[in-house]
Amino acid sequence: MRVLRFEDISLACVFKDLRKNLWVVIMAILTGLMFTASVMISVFVPKYTSSVTFVICYKEHDSSVYTLEYTERMADIFTDVLSSDVLKKIVAEKMNLPSFPGEIDSSVITSTNMINVSVTSESPQQAYFTICAVMENYSSVSDYVFSNAVLEVISKPYVSGDPSNYKDIGVLSFLAAVGCGLAAVAVLVVITVFRKTVKTKFAFENDVELELFATVCHEKKASKNKSPAVLMTSSYTSFKFTETLNSIATKLEFTKRNKPFKTLMISGITENAGKTTTASNIALALVRRSHKVLLVDCDLRKPSIKKIFNINDATPQQSLDKVIYGGVSVEDAIYKHKSGLDIMLEDRSYNNSLGLISSAAMDDFMDFCKQHYDYVIIDSAPIALLVDSETLAEKVDATLLVVKQDTVSAQEINEMVSNLSNGGTQVLGGILTDYI
Repeated sequence: MRVLRFEDISLACVFKDLRKNLWVVIMAILTGLMFTASVMISVFVPKYTSSVTFVICYKEHDSSVYTLEYTERMADIFTDVLSSDVLKKIVAEKMNLPSFPGEIDSSVITSTNMINVSVTSESPQQAYFTICAVMENYSSVSDYVFSNAVLEVISKPYVSGDPSNYKDIGVLSFLAAVGCGLAAVAVLVVITVFRKTVKTKFAFENDVELELFATVCHEKKASKNKSPAVLMTSSYTSFKFTETLNSIATKLEFTKRNKPFKTLMISGITENAGKTTTASNIALALVRRSHKVLLVDCDLRKPSIKKIFNINDATPQQSLDKVIYGGVSVEDAIYKHKSGLDIMLEDRSYNNSLGLISSAAMDDFMDFCKQHYDYVIIDSAPIALLVDSETLAEKVDATLLVVKQDTVSAQEINEMVSNLSNGGTQVLGGILTDYI
C-alpha cells in the first residue's frame, strides 16, 4: 500500500480536479435532491396546523402590581398547562375521541405576556376543531393554578388550506443535496490525493530516478495570441515563462561543457505533455543566445511544429521526408524562421514512421546536422505510445524528458528512463511542465 506523504499533496491539483469535475459534483447534488424529494413525496403524509395567540389578563381591575418578570413566569406556567396531558385528556373526552387527535405545541412570545398555541393534525378541520376545544376547556385546568388570571384571544384560529409539514420535503431534500455534493467533493479529493502521479517537485526529486532539470509553470494562452501554442517570442508571454526557458538554455550550455552533446531529443511519456512547446521554446532560447540551432519535427505520426509556429509559406520540399526519401538536400529542405531559428518541418503523418527514423538516410541527416549546428533540438513522439523515440534515442547524444504535472507515476517515468538509457543516450533530466 502506498504511503502518503504530506509533500506529495498539491492543493493546486486538488482544486484543478474539482474544477474539471465540477459536473460530477453538480450531478451528485441533483441526484440527491431529486431522489430525496421523490422518496419524501411518495411517503408524504400531509399534516395541518391551526394556531391561536393568547394574552394573559388579570381578573382584578388593577394589574399594575404585576411586573413583567412575574407575568412572563405566569406565561411559562400557562404554557405547561396548555401542553399538559390532563388538558389533552379533557379535550379528547369533550370531542368524544379515545385520545387527543394530534400534537399540541405552546410557547411564550419572548419578553411578552402572550402565548402561541398550535395543534397539528392529519386534516385541517380536525386541527381547527381541536384548537377550538383547547380554547374552550383550558380553564378547567388553569383555574387550579391561577384563579386571578385568564387568557384572552388576540389572534383567532382558522382552517389551514396547505399542509404545514410540506416544507420538510424541501429542507430534507436540500440537506440531502448538500450531503451528496460534499460526498462527491470528498471522493474527488481522495482520488486526487491518492492518485499515483507526480504532483510536486518533492515527489519528482525523491521518487524519480532522474534529475529535475527544470520546472515550467502553467502559462495561460492569451486570448489575443493567434499562435496555437505559447512561444517565448510572443509579446503576450509572461516574463516568468520566458525567464524559465532562458534558465533552461543556460543550464544546457553548462551541462554541455561536462557532458558534450549536439543532438538533443525532447520527448514526453504521454500525449499533451507539452514536449513540442518545450522543444520549440528551448530552441528559441538558444537562438537568442547566439547559437546556431536546428529544430527538427520527428513526431512523424503527429507533426505539429509547423502549426505551432504558424508557418504558411513553406514549400513542399521543406520537409524531413523529402530529405530522407525524396533526394532533397538538407540545405534546401530547411525552413528559415524570422527568429533566426532553422526548422526541419514535417508536412504529413507517417504510418511507417519507424522505417524513416531507422533508415541509413536518417543517420546521414543526423551527421550533417552535427557538423553544421551548435544544437539540434529534436521533437519526438511520446515514448509510451510509440517505439519511435526509443529508436531515435540510439541516434542522438542526449535526451530531456518532459513530464506534465499529475499525469504519470514515478514508476512509469523510471521505466522510460531505463529504456532510454539502455538505448545509449544520456538522459540529462526531466522537465516538469504545466506546474501550478
